[in-house]
Amino acid sequence: MVFRLSNLNRRVLLQTLLALVSACLLVAGLCSCGREEKRLTGNDARGRWMRKADEAAQKGEWDAAVALYERALRHRPDMAAGHRRIAPIFDEQKKDPVAALYHYNRYLELAPNAPDREAVAEAVEHCQQYIAAGTGGDTSALRWRIDSQAETIQQLTSDLAAVRETLRLTQAQLDSALAANAAAAHQTASGAAATPGPRLPVMGRQQTATTPPKPAAKAKSAGATETPGVYVVQSGDTLSRLATRFHTTTETLYAMNRHQMTSPNALRIGMKLVIPVSTP
Repeated sequence: MVFRLSNLNRRVLLQTLLALVSACLLVAGLCSCGREEKRLTGNDARGRWMRKADEAAQKGEWDAAVALYERALRHRPDMAAGHRRIAPIFDEQKKDPVAALYHYNRYLELAPNAPDREAVAEAVEHCQQYIAAGTGGDTSALRWRIDSQAETIQQLTSDLAAVRETLRLTQAQLDSALAANAAAAHQTASGAAATPGPRLPVMGRQQTATTPPKPAAKAKSAGATETPGVYVVQSGDTLSRLATRFHTTTETLYAMNRHQMTSPNALRIGMKLVIPVSTP
């Protein structure tokens, strides 16, 4: 079944379509205006940093305001409002015309049709004149600062060279003292090796001292004296057995070997014990 539209119905349908298209265009325009408004005013996801920066600027906390504006611009470099608000702070409060000029120019690039374009252009010209006066006009002050810095650098270089020379001399003296001490220590060690001290007899289990021990039943002669000997501890030795063997006491043996024994029971196989040896 074929439906045919009359001229009236066609006209109504056409008007309806035109109305829908107009409505879509209007909505798109409103969205675009909203995005442009956000770009100009900063009412976007970074708006909280802008609000905090505005509060700091109102309180006269210029360093905090600059830090917050810069934080917002790092997240949204194309936000014209951020450049517009930070530029006067650099221009009037921080006395930094170079930074102010950058932000003024960025604002004009991002918002070429801004209502305050003429005022911003005048601020740009003012910053340019200020920079030119400090560099391109009378350069004597700038030259004086450069010369002063050059003199400071030269003085610091000279001081650094003096410090390095002092360190070199100190190192040389230290090396000489260390060499002298090493030579003296070597000479002392050589002299001690050339003059050996008295040798102590070394005895094993089957070896007796230089003077054979007397039987336990016999008393020592009245004129007998004790000279030290060395005994190498064997397996099964105890301090009491060795005291009996060498006709002395446990206390005497322990006292003579306190330098290497922490207790009377601290015997180790291979330990060299100093023992008294009786000689007439």
